[in-house]
Amino acid sequence: MLKTIKSTALVLVTCVGFMSMSSAALAQGKIAVVNLEKAIFETQVAKTRMKTMQSSDDYKSSTAALKKLADEAKAMKARFDKDGAVMSKSQKEKLQGDFNSKMSDIQHEEAKLKKMGQAVYASVMRDMDGKVRTIMTEVVKKEKIGLLLDRQAAIHVDPEFDITSLITKRLNASK
Repeated sequence: MLKTIKSTALVLVTCVGFMSMSSAALAQGKIAVVNLEKAIFETQVAKTRMKTMQSSDDYKSSTAALKKLADEAKAMKARFDKDGAVMSKSQKEKLQGDFNSKMSDIQHEEAKLKKMGQAVYASVMRDMDGKVRTIMTEVVKKEKIGLLLDRQAAIHVDPEFDITSLITKRLNASK
Protein backbone atom coordinates (compact mmCIF):
# COMPACT_ATOMS: atom_id res chain seq x y z
CA MET A 1 0.00 0.00 0.00
CA LEU A 2 2.78 2.41 1.01
CA LYS A 3 4.69 1.45 -2.11
CA THR A 4 1.64 2.29 -4.28
CA ILE A 5 1.25 5.70 -2.62
CA LYS A 6 4.95 6.44 -3.19
CA SER A 7 4.68 5.38 -6.85
CA THR A 8 1.58 7.52 -7.35
CA ALA A 9 3.26 10.51 -5.70
CA LEU A 10 6.32 10.07 -7.92
CA VAL A 11 4.13 9.95 -11.03
CA LEU A 12 2.27 13.10 -9.93
CA VAL A 13 5.50 14.98 -9.19
CA THR A 14 6.90 13.93 -12.57
CA CYS A 15 3.73 15.04 -14.38
CA VAL A 16 3.71 18.40 -12.61
CA GLY A 17 7.38 18.81 -13.52
CA PHE A 18 6.67 18.08 -17.18
CA MET A 19 3.70 20.44 -17.18
CA SER A 20 5.76 23.24 -15.72
CA MET A 21 8.53 22.56 -18.28
CA SER A 22 5.94 22.66 -21.06
CA SER A 23 4.63 25.96 -19.76
CA ALA A 24 8.16 27.34 -19.67
CA ALA A 25 8.78 26.15 -23.23
CA LEU A 26 5.53 27.70 -24.42
CA ALA A 27 6.40 30.97 -22.72
CA GLN A 28 9.55 31.11 -24.85
CA GLY A 29 7.57 31.10 -28.11
CA LYS A 30 5.20 29.30 -30.39
CA ILE A 31 5.61 25.90 -31.91
CA ALA A 32 5.41 25.61 -35.68
CA VAL A 33 6.15 23.19 -38.49
CA VAL A 34 7.32 23.77 -42.05
CA ASN A 35 7.71 21.64 -45.15
CA LEU A 36 10.67 23.40 -46.77
CA GLU A 37 10.59 21.34 -49.94
CA LYS A 38 6.93 22.19 -50.49
CA ALA A 39 7.53 25.85 -49.62
CA ILE A 40 10.33 26.08 -52.17
CA PHE A 41 8.67 24.13 -54.97
CA GLU A 42 5.44 26.11 -54.74
CA THR A 43 7.33 29.33 -55.50
CA GLN A 44 7.05 30.99 -58.89
CA VAL A 45 10.78 30.48 -59.47
CA ALA A 46 10.48 26.71 -59.06
CA LYS A 47 7.29 26.48 -61.11
CA THR A 48 8.89 28.49 -63.92
CA ARG A 49 11.95 26.25 -63.97
CA MET A 50 9.80 23.12 -64.04
CA LYS A 51 7.76 24.54 -66.95
CA THR A 52 10.97 25.45 -68.76
CA MET A 53 12.24 21.90 -68.34
CA GLN A 54 8.93 20.44 -69.48
CA SER A 55 8.85 22.62 -72.58
CA SER A 56 12.44 21.76 -73.59
CA ASP A 57 12.94 19.69 -76.73
CA ASP A 58 14.82 16.98 -74.80
CA TYR A 59 12.00 16.57 -72.29
CA LYS A 60 9.31 16.56 -74.98
CA SER A 61 11.15 14.01 -77.13
CA SER A 62 11.82 11.73 -74.13
CA THR A 63 8.19 11.99 -73.04
CA ALA A 64 6.96 11.19 -76.56
CA ALA A 65 9.41 8.29 -76.87
CA LEU A 66 8.32 6.94 -73.50
CA LYS A 67 4.65 7.07 -74.49
CA LYS A 68 5.36 5.36 -77.81
CA LEU A 69 7.44 2.64 -76.14
CA ALA A 70 4.75 2.05 -73.50
CA ASP A 71 2.07 1.74 -76.19
CA GLU A 72 4.24 -0.75 -78.11
CA ALA A 73 4.85 -2.79 -74.95
CA LYS A 74 1.10 -2.86 -74.22
CA ALA A 75 0.43 -4.05 -77.77
CA MET A 76 3.02 -6.82 -77.36
CA LYS A 77 1.44 -7.94 -74.10
CA ALA A 78 -2.03 -7.87 -75.64
CA ARG A 79 -0.75 -9.95 -78.58
CA PHE A 80 0.80 -12.45 -76.17
CA ASP A 81 -2.39 -12.62 -74.08
CA LYS A 82 -4.49 -13.14 -77.21
CA ASP A 83 -2.25 -15.45 -79.24
CA GLY A 84 0.13 -16.91 -76.66
CA ALA A 85 -1.72 -20.20 -76.42
CA VAL A 86 -1.32 -20.88 -80.15
CA MET A 87 2.19 -19.47 -80.63
CA SER A 88 5.16 -21.71 -81.17
CA LYS A 89 7.95 -21.76 -78.64
CA SER A 90 10.23 -19.74 -80.95
CA GLN A 91 7.49 -17.14 -81.55
CA LYS A 92 6.99 -16.78 -77.78
CA GLU A 93 10.73 -16.45 -77.20
CA LYS A 94 11.04 -13.81 -79.93
CA LEU A 95 8.09 -11.85 -78.56
CA GLN A 96 9.49 -12.14 -75.02
CA GLY A 97 12.89 -10.90 -76.23
CA ASP A 98 11.27 -7.97 -78.07
CA PHE A 99 9.21 -7.18 -74.99
CA ASN A 100 12.28 -7.26 -72.72
CA SER A 101 14.13 -4.96 -75.14
CA LYS A 102 11.16 -2.57 -75.11
CA MET A 103 11.11 -2.58 -71.31
CA SER A 104 14.82 -1.77 -71.27
CA ASP A 105 14.19 1.16 -73.62
CA ILE A 106 11.35 2.34 -71.35
CA GLN A 107 13.65 2.23 -68.32
CA HIS A 108 16.27 4.22 -70.25
CA GLU A 109 13.76 6.97 -71.16
CA GLU A 110 12.41 7.05 -67.60
CA ALA A 111 15.96 7.45 -66.28
CA LYS A 112 16.57 10.37 -68.68
CA LEU A 113 13.39 12.12 -67.50
CA LYS A 114 14.25 11.45 -63.86
CA LYS A 115 17.74 12.87 -64.36
CA MET A 116 16.29 16.04 -65.92
CA GLY A 117 13.91 16.46 -62.98
CA GLN A 118 16.68 15.86 -60.46
CA ALA A 119 18.87 18.48 -62.15
CA VAL A 120 16.10 21.08 -61.88
CA TYR A 121 15.39 20.05 -58.28
CA ALA A 122 19.05 20.39 -57.29
CA SER A 123 19.37 23.72 -59.07
CA VAL A 124 16.31 25.19 -57.39
CA MET A 125 17.33 23.91 -53.95
CA ARG A 126 20.87 25.28 -54.37
CA ASP A 127 19.68 28.67 -55.63
CA MET A 128 17.00 29.08 -52.95
CA ASP A 129 19.09 27.92 -49.99
CA GLY A 130 20.33 31.36 -48.90
CA LYS A 131 16.92 33.00 -49.31
CA VAL A 132 15.17 30.23 -47.39
CA ARG A 133 17.60 30.48 -44.48
CA THR A 134 17.21 34.26 -44.29
CA ILE A 135 13.42 34.14 -44.53
CA MET A 136 13.17 31.30 -41.98
CA THR A 137 15.22 33.35 -39.51
CA GLU A 138 13.04 36.43 -40.10
CA VAL A 139 9.79 34.48 -39.71
CA VAL A 140 10.98 32.73 -36.55
CA LYS A 141 11.86 36.08 -34.98
CA LYS A 142 8.77 37.94 -36.19
CA GLU A 143 6.33 35.19 -35.21
CA LYS A 144 8.20 34.49 -31.94
CA ILE A 145 8.56 30.80 -32.77
CA GLY A 146 10.38 28.94 -30.02
CA LEU A 147 10.34 25.53 -31.68
CA LEU A 148 10.28 24.92 -35.44
CA LEU A 149 10.03 21.36 -36.70
CA ASP A 150 10.14 19.77 -40.12
CA ARG A 151 6.53 18.92 -41.04
CA GLN A 152 7.47 15.32 -41.71
CA ALA A 153 8.73 14.91 -38.14
CA ALA A 154 5.21 15.41 -36.76
CA ILE A 155 2.52 12.77 -36.85
CA HIS A 156 -0.34 15.25 -36.58
CA VAL A 157 -0.34 19.02 -36.99
CA ASP A 158 -3.28 21.39 -36.93
CA PRO A 159 -3.09 23.75 -39.93
CA GLU A 160 -2.53 26.84 -37.76
CA PHE A 161 0.88 25.45 -36.73
CA ASP A 162 2.06 25.01 -40.35
CA ILE A 163 4.00 28.02 -41.71
CA THR A 164 4.82 26.47 -45.11
CA SER A 165 2.54 28.80 -47.09
CA LEU A 166 3.92 31.80 -45.22
CA ILE A 167 7.46 30.81 -46.23
CA THR A 168 6.34 30.37 -49.86
CA LYS A 169 4.70 33.81 -49.88
CA ARG A 170 7.84 35.40 -48.44
CA LEU A 171 10.04 33.61 -51.00
CA ASN A 172 7.82 34.79 -53.85
CA ALA A 173 7.95 38.35 -52.51
CA SER A 174 11.74 38.32 -52.06
CA LYS A 175 12.66 37.93 -55.76
